[in-house]
Amino acid sequence: MTEQGHMASPHGVLVSADAGTPFALADDDGFEALELQVVLERVAAYAAGPLGHEAIVARRPSDDVAWISGELQTVAELARLVRENRGVAAEPVPEVDSALSRLRVIGSVLEGAQLLAIRRTLRPLRRPGLNAMGSSSRTTRG
Repeated sequence: MTEQGHMASPHGVLVSADAGTPFALADDDGFEALELQVVLERVAAYAAGPLGHEAIVARRPSDDVAWISGELQTVAELARLVRENRGVAAEPVPEVDSALSRLRVIGSVLEGAQLLAIRRTLRPLRRPGLNAMGSSSRTTRG
C-alpha cells in the first residue's frame, strides 16, 4: 500500500495531491453532476416572489472566504430572530426596474400601478425607529 500525498489548501482544507478535486467551482458540468440547478429550483419555490426566485436560481458556489463569512453572519442573525420569535416577514418585492428607468427620462411620469409598486417596495423601510438603512435613528444626547 502506498502512502497518499496530502497538501493543505489556502483555506485550511486537506486536499489529496494524488486525485485532485472532482470539479472546479466554475465548472458547469460539476454543477450538473450535483444537480445544483434542481436544488436551487426547489429552494426558489419557497421564494416570496419572482425577484426572489430569480435571485435564488442565479446563485453559484463561491470560494471567497470573506463573502462566505458575511453570508454566515447574516444567517446567524436571522436564526437568532427566529429563535426569539421575532422572525422575518418575507414578502414579494414588486419589479420596479422599468418604472425607475422610465424616470430617467426628463418629463416622464409614472402610472398609478407603478407608483403603488414603488410604495410597496419602500414601505418596509418606514418602520418606527429605523432610518432608510435599517439602523436606529435614535440619537443619544449628553
